[in-house]
This record gives sequence, structure tokens and C-alpha cells, in this order.
Amino acid sequence: MPLTSTSYFDLSHFSLLRLSGKDAYDFLQAQVCGDLELLDQEGWFLTAWCLPNGRVITTFILYHQDDSLFMLIPSMLKDKISNRLGMFVLRSDVRIEDVSNDYMTVGLAGEHAESVVRELSNKDTKQQGNLLSNTRFIAICINRPEPRFILIGQMQDCDKVLEWITQTAVAGERTKWSLKDIRSGLPWILESTSELFLPQMLNLDYIRGLSYQKGCYPGQEVIARLHFRGQVKKRMVIGHCQTNTTPGPGDRIMLGKEEAKPVGDILDAERDEDNRVVLLAVVDNDVFDSDALVIEKNKGDCISLERIQYPARD
Repeated sequence: MPLTSTSYFDLSHFSLLRLSGKDAYDFLQAQVCGDLELLDQEGWFLTAWCLPNGRVITTFILYHQDDSLFMLIPSMLKDKISNRLGMFVLRSDVRIEDVSNDYMTVGLAGEHAESVVRELSNKDTKQQGNLLSNTRFIAICINRPEPRFILIGQMQDCDKVLEWITQTAVAGERTKWSLKDIRSGLPWILESTSELFLPQMLNLDYIRGLSYQKGCYPGQEVIARLHFRGQVKKRMVIGHCQTNTTPGPGDRIMLGKEEAKPVGDILDAERDEDNRVVLLAVVDNDVFDSDALVIEKNKGDCISLERIQYPARD
């Protein structure tokens, strides 16, 4: 009988790119703003690929399995990223493949989520930081604000995994998973928000998705200058609003209802258990305590903001 306190989620709105070849590690290390050496410690992390001006093209979860690197990325940006990355391969031994149709991607959350994953694990399961892996699947553990998992496995090996999940958990709505991502402070960049923000504005420096010590990558000079001069004027926050219309990615946040000026951009928004809108947005630092913030398309009830609490890092 399914455990009603635990839900599974269809995450097919994400795609999976695989980078393989003897130069794949060095190639990606020179492209993204995070340090791939973190994989040895954490197992996975969320990072970004940027333009030369430092603006984030996309964010993605990165992990490695066997001799390949995998990028879990919003599906709407898959082709753009795959084609654009391919332009920089040149003579390197790197293959970039869209393997989304070969893999199952399922979310698991709730009181017994960890127990379900442990039951699926076998004696060959290895743990590296927050990543569990065996011959059937890998499990990415997201620890904030509650433990939940992204399970990824090859379709040909996942019949028993899917059978066990559907027998022990109930189907959850995709919007509820997105709400958990918002509350976790995970900044997914979509088509409407691509190339708008610097990595620090998305708090990637707070979650070790941005390194100031690694070698060169696109946008490094701009990103580092902003950091060392202490000029990060926008940050990502969580907002709450009682409104009849749910905003979408790219919608603006305004200061004041009359002669309002734009002070922020929404990354994502969903409704919570009390039918309030919970949103993730990048806003000007100097408006955080304002009581006159509204959504541009619906200048009704004001938005209240809260800073995102990330786990302390060494």
C-alpha cells in the first residue's frame, strides 16, 4: 500500500546531456563557473554556464557517472545549450549527446523518501557526498529544507525501480515539486530569464556553484570583478503574495503602484497549501524591506520577501 506521506514526481520537463571523451572534464571545467573538483566531495552540484559578459545562459545540475559527465537541464534550453557547447569543442575529444529518451528522471519527496531510496539500493550502492549510485540508478539528494531525491536511471534497467516507487509512494503534481525547488532556493533559468543575471545574483556563490579560485571560463573577469569590489546589488530571495493570478518566469516586480519602477525579476512561482503565491525572484538589495512591492501585471496585494537560508559551508 502506498505511503501517502511520500510522493513521486514526473520530472520529464528536465533533459539530460551526456559529455564523454578523454577531454570532457577539462572542456567543461573551462566552460562553467563552478569547480568540477567539487564533484569528488559533493557528488553533484548546481552551477551555470555564462556569456563572456558574465550573464547566465542556463543553470544545471552536474554529476558524473562512470566515465561521463551529465547535465540535468530544463528541457526548453536543451537544444540551445547542446548546440552552443558543441561550437567550442573544436578538436577536443568530447562528445555531447542528448540522452533524455534513454533515461528515466523521477523526483521523490516526503517523510519516507529516504527509506524508499534505501530499499531500492543494493549491496553495490556507493555514496559520494549527496549522491548515491549503483548499476540501476543514481540518486541526487537535495537536503534543503527537507531531504528529497532525484532518481535517474537507464530506461532498460528501471522497471523494478518504477514498480517499487509506484507501490510505495503516491503520484505528486509537478507544480508541487517546483514549489519545493523554490523553497530550496534552486534557481532554474528558463528561456524567458536566460542571459539576464550574473551568477551571484542567483546566489550560486552561496551554494558552491561559483568558484573564484578555479581557472578561466566565459565571464570570469566580470564575475570576479563584481565579487572583489563588493558590488553585487541584486540577490535572489523568496517572496509571498496573496493574488488571484500566478506570475511566471520573467515577470517584473515593481516598487509602488503609481509611477512604479522595476526592481526585480521573477524566476518561478507556484501556489502553496494556503493558495498563496510563493515565488523566487532576483531583486535590488535596497528594496528588501519595502512594503510597496507588487507584481507588474497585477498591482494588487504587496509582496513580502524573505532571505534564503542556506546550510553553512566550511
